[in-house]
Amino acid sequence: MVSLVSSMRVFALAGALLLTGCQSQWIFQHKVDNLITTDVLIQSDPAGGSIQWDNVGIGRTPVRLPVEYNHSEQLWSRQNNYGASMRKDMGAIVTVLTFPVWAIASIGHFNEDRRRHVYGNNRFTVKVEKTGYTPTERVVKLEGEDEVSVSVRLKPR
Repeated sequence: MVSLVSSMRVFALAGALLLTGCQSQWIFQHKVDNLITTDVLIQSDPAGGSIQWDNVGIGRTPVRLPVEYNHSEQLWSRQNNYGASMRKDMGAIVTVLTFPVWAIASIGHFNEDRRRHVYGNNRFTVKVEKTGYTPTERVVKLEGEDEVSVSVRLKPR
């Protein structure tokens, strides 16, 4: 009788652990590589300063410059269960007290997807110079297609 009770406890514990299943590991599915173009508006105070974009002269402020850089959209997925989703923000005591609810919910599984955007070659140096003023540099990091405004205030020498 004792061995039957202990066998049932082991079986119940194993069943509970199976029911409470965790999320699986994130698995890479695929990615799409492309170029993104972002307009960069460069202004200076005072206006009319000469601009170098990554050590290449491009004119005087203000200027709008289309800039291309690499973009990769990655898709990752994992298997999850409703019980794990329910327990996500629960504390230890609430998790133990609500075991019957989330254990039953753990039987249902679903796939969870996540998209990740990765940018490359997207850091640029802007240098603005004007006679009588100290040359000023800014580093610009571009992410996304929204227009970016770079304002440079030049200090008199």
